[in-house]
Amino acid sequence: MKSEPQGAKDTKQGLDRHRTRARIVGNESAIDTKKSMKDGEKILKMTTVNKQEMLKKAYTAFNSRDIETALSLMHSDVAWPDGINGGYVHGHDAVREYWRQQWAKFGVHVEPMAFKTLEDKRVSVEVHQTVRDLAGKVIADYMVQHIYTLEEGLVRTMEIRKL
Repeated sequence: MKSEPQGAKDTKQGLDRHRTRARIVGNESAIDTKKSMKDGEKILKMTTVNKQEMLKKAYTAFNSRDIETALSLMHSDVAWPDGINGGYVHGHDAVREYWRQQWAKFGVHVEPMAFKTLEDKRVSVEVHQTVRDLAGKVIADYMVQHIYTLEEGLVRTMEIRKL
């Protein structure tokens, strides 16, 4: 029977004791160079830049009709506004179906123009939205505001407001 060299077990236990695991805090996540310690865990906070980059990725995925990438940036029980019928759809499957129905009727393109973190930590995005019929004719061209609540680094809710 092989045994570990003298001290190897102690070294391994020491490493295990000193390892920290990353955890996500509140509505914050991702990686920031400013890390604080609490109860032996590294607490990583999502910076404004990280939030913007994540949301830009979501807009890019939506515009390219890459549903799975867009959904990967959303909480599994996301509340997403139903801009056609009103109210909200909930969860990945409902958002996927909503978008498929929307894209079967309209060509929607959303371009984020400005980002702002609100006092309550939600993120406001001013968006240029263009809606075309299936022949490509512009039927709507206007600015809207999207308000995002992020949870564990993912979109938990989105609201649409007219500007």
